[in-house]
Amino acid sequence: RDNILYLKQDTSAQIFLSASGMSPQATTGCAPLATTSMATNKQDIKTLDFDKDAIEYAQSVLFNMPSDYNGGTFTYKAIWKHAATTTNFKVAWALAAIAYADDLLLDTAFGTAIQVNDTGGTTSDYYQSPASGAVTPGGTAAAGCGMLIQVQRVATDGTNDTLAIDAGLIGIQITYTRS
Repeated sequence: RDNILYLKQDTSAQIFLSASGMSPQATTGCAPLATTSMATNKQDIKTLDFDKDAIEYAQSVLFNMPSDYNGGTFTYKAIWKHAATTTNFKVAWALAAIAYADDLLLDTAFGTAIQVNDTGGTTSDYYQSPASGAVTPGGTAAAGCGMLIQVQRVATDGTNDTLAIDAGLIGIQITYTRS
């Protein structure tokens, strides 16, 4: 039993948040959920499309973290695609979070947004960004707490975001440490 507890300690687990489970933020949101049907095999890929010229946001539904979440920082990867374009394939994503303990004010500030950069290139390919740095949620993080995720395309970062068309967010892969 002690060996099992030792092996479980500090190991990570993952949560996938699909674009279908997110929505454009009410005041400065990305485009509504879109469906792109692939030409040959007809897969329907759902995305939230983020503009190339302005910072836009999407938010997850408010969900509960698993009971084995250690209440600390977590990392994420952005899963995305883009339509046809010939040059400039860099996209910068950023993610911020709020952790809600019981009886915490819903109007709590997000933690600092953490940016991750990726490069596309081929039309309608599946892209997965590198893992981000540590995301510290605002609020009170703990096992089983409520969590709200806000993702944005950092379109104003002229160095790390050069994609001249919309970037389609497929989802966010969160990696957290288990207690």
